[in-house]
Amino acid sequence: SAVYAGLADASLGESAWPALLDALESEPFASGAEVVARMRQAALPAPELRRLAEGSSLAAVRGWIDQHFSLADVPAMLASLEAARHARAGDEAKWAGQMVDVLRERSPLSMAVSLEVVSRAEGTMADCLRRDLDLTRSSFAIGDVLEGIRARIIDKDNQPHWRFANIEDVRREDVERMFESPWRLMEHPLRELIG
Repeated sequence: SAVYAGLADASLGESAWPALLDALESEPFASGAEVVARMRQAALPAPELRRLAEGSSLAAVRGWIDQHFSLADVPAMLASLEAARHARAGDEAKWAGQMVDVLRERSPLSMAVSLEVVSRAEGTMADCLRRDLDLTRSSFAIGDVLEGIRARIIDKDNQPHWRFANIEDVRREDVERMFESPWRLMEHPLRELIG
């Protein structure tokens, strides 16, 4: 799946690991480039890598992901998945049902904010880092992070009480509030970042 998604450009079969580890421990390497070259030598050949990517679980569901998750907001995505769960048959219905179950147990506010983060992913690196700091702060102050930690890690009851019971209850204003900075630009802790 990582190769299919473009997150990796090489893959090592598990059977190649012992020999590669031995080579990395015993062969002298003058540079990082030589290490990379040695690893590429042990990696799967390009045709096999393409077959692996094309046969990945991500490749198998890519069309469904594009269909359901390209919609404008999370409620629309969930409605589309619910419809597929009930109207389709076979693998797509099963997959859509699994996605609905996972999404329905997540924080509605956090899902809406996550989608908004993707739509705001423009600007300079400094702007993104300032926005991320603001969002991290608000996620703890007025978001669902602390409740998620309580439910999953502290009490381990896996019964979070999210601020909003359903994604359909999250308003645009609630999402916008998560992006508000408590600092004016000249007071922001990351004000000196450039670029």
